[in-house]
Amino acid sequence: MKEKENMLETKSKQIHLLIKPSIYRAINELAERKETSFNNLVNIVLEMYAKRELKKLEHEGKQD
Repeated sequence: MKEKENMLETKSKQIHLLIKPSIYRAINELAERKETSFNNLVNIVLEMYAKRELKKLEHEGKQD
């Protein structure tokens, strides 16, 4: 059920982000190679990172 909700989630929050030029170039190149937008790739990377870190925190909380 939770995954289905995530699939329906739309990108509706806007942020302004300053990044290093080298990171911009790398992400832009990856986005082009993967045939997606810069914005979509940033969303994918942030989502993966957030899920991984939250999972770690949940795991650490269970060990206490």
